[in-house]
Amino acid sequence: MHEMLENRLKDWSLRLLAEASSGATASVYKVAQPTGNIAALKIYPRGHAGNEIGAAPYLRALATRGVSKVLAVETDALLTQWLDGPPLSDLSGMSLRSADQRLAWLALDLLAAPRPKVILPPLSDWLADALDRLARLAPSDNRSCLVEVVGRGQRALAHALDQQPLHGDLHHGNIVITTAGPKAIDAKGVIGPKPYELANALRHPSATAPVCGTALAERLAFFATTLDIPPTDLAFWTAIKTALSIVWRGTLSSAADRRDMQRMRACLELCP
Repeated sequence: MHEMLENRLKDWSLRLLAEASSGATASVYKVAQPTGNIAALKIYPRGHAGNEIGAAPYLRALATRGVSKVLAVETDALLTQWLDGPPLSDLSGMSLRSADQRLAWLALDLLAAPRPKVILPPLSDWLADALDRLARLAPSDNRSCLVEVVGRGQRALAHALDQQPLHGDLHHGNIVITTAGPKAIDAKGVIGPKPYELANALRHPSATAPVCGTALAERLAFFATTLDIPPTDLAFWTAIKTALSIVWRGTLSSAADRRDMQRMRACLELCP
C-alpha cells in the first residue's frame, strides 16, 4: 500500500495531507495538488478497482450533475475533487425523512433524461460473482437462502429490458452536503434497473435504518413515490442489494449479517 501511495503521489505531483478512510478494498487520502486545490486520492491495494471499475466512467459521464469531479485515474487509483461538507449520514439537526428527501432529489437528478452514453459493467456480473463466492462457502441455511435470492435477481435481470447507468452505491454516507448542494461520491458505476439505485439507501444510515415492519414499509413507499417507481420493485431490488452486501462481507453470521438478513426477508415479503 505504501509503495502504491508513494507512486501515485509522485506521478500526479500530489502532497499528502491526511488519511481520510481505510478499508480492505480501498483507502482514501486527502491530498493537495500543485495548484493548491485539495483532492481525494483513492488507492486500491489489490492493484485494481474491483467492482468499482465503472466509477471513473460513470462520474465523468455525469460530470454536469451532482457528482464529484474526476481528476485522474489509473488501474490502482482514482483522483477526484475533495468535497467540503458533512456527509448526509450525519443527521445532527436533521430528521431521517429530511435526509431521505435530499437523497431522493439527488437520485432524481442522476437518473434524469437524457441518460448518459457510457459503457459500464452490468449488474448481472455482480450477481454471477456473488454466486461464485457463495459456492465456495460452507453449506448453511443462510447460504442456501442467499443463493435463492441472488438467483431470483439473475432471473429478473434477464427480463429487465429498461436498464441504465447507475451510481451503484448511492446512500447517505456517500453523499456530501456542499455549499452547492448534495453531491455523490464513491460511485461504483453499473448498468441496472432504476429501482436498484435506491436499494442501498434503505440500508442506511446503518444505525437508524429500520429493518422491518411499518417503518421499513413506509420508508420504502416514500422513496418509491418520489422516484415514481413501483414499491414492490424497490422492495425486490433492495432485497437483492442487501444479499450482495452480505455476500461481499463474506461471513454470513455477523451481527451486521443478521440485521441485513432480517431486512432482506422483510423486503421479499413486500414483493408479489
